[in-house]
Amino acid sequence: MPTALYINMDKFLQGLFLLANDSVADVRKLVCAALVQLIEVQPGYLQPLMKNVIEYMLQASRDTDEEVALEACEFWSAFCDAQLPPEILKEFLPRLIPVLLSNMTYADDDEALFDADVRTFPGFLCC
Repeated sequence: MPTALYINMDKFLQGLFLLANDSVADVRKLVCAALVQLIEVQPGYLQPLMKNVIEYMLQASRDTDEEVALEACEFWSAFCDAQLPPEILKEFLPRLIPVLLSNMTYADDDEALFDADVRTFPGFLCC
């Protein structure tokens, strides 16, 4: 991490949060990207602010702009890779799971693969 960023991390985070609800989708997308990169590189900086970050990412994951929502969804896998205490997400799971499920996209061949699985394992969907 650049020394200048390390020294000015509080100001950087303040600036990110000021831009978080900007009316320009590209700005919101860059805010999400910055938070994803930060949790990948230095998750400890975000840990004290994690509840606010999670709230923002939940909101951004439902953004009307598809690119913002996609960038925000990257946060959730980065969160898992960051090895932060899983308890942090516990209170958010009832809201997070529906957001993730609604944002799932499938490739054109996924339906064909699913159909093949159902034919191969007919009892697969019984439960």
